[in-house]
Amino acid sequence: MKNLGDGVMPNAGDYYEIELKNTHLNWGTYRKTASRERITGEHFIPVPRAESKRLGIYNKIKGTGVGNNEFYARSADGYYSGMVKISGNNEQGDSHGKNIAESGNLKGFHDWFVAMNMKVGTRIRVEWISSTEILFTVL
Repeated sequence: MKNLGDGVMPNAGDYYEIELKNTHLNWGTYRKTASRERITGEHFIPVPRAESKRLGIYNKIKGTGVGNNEFYARSADGYYSGMVKISGNNEQGDSHGKNIAESGNLKGFHDWFVAMNMKVGTRIRVEWISSTEILFTVL
């Protein structure tokens, strides 16, 4: 796998695989902080820090819009289709994103997660099929 460094966004063929944990499956209720009320049905797909740096996956600090921090996305099983957004960071001012969720809707993955019976330990492949499109595959 290539090491792209800063300034490069993912390209067709770039991918990573991730194992879901409780926090990804239950983001709205399984939280370490009380910064907002608990909301059921919120989910996200994590972006590990090493993968974010390797592939050049950025949050809004590096720019917004399709191909920057937003991507068209669909699942290989045909169940999910929507616009997703890269968000979050590991420290203040960090431009590398750490989450993928439906743009403007943290409940956007809910029906797909339920239909695919996703649980702790489920693995997902996140693959760029173009510079503006992501394919999610449940492994």
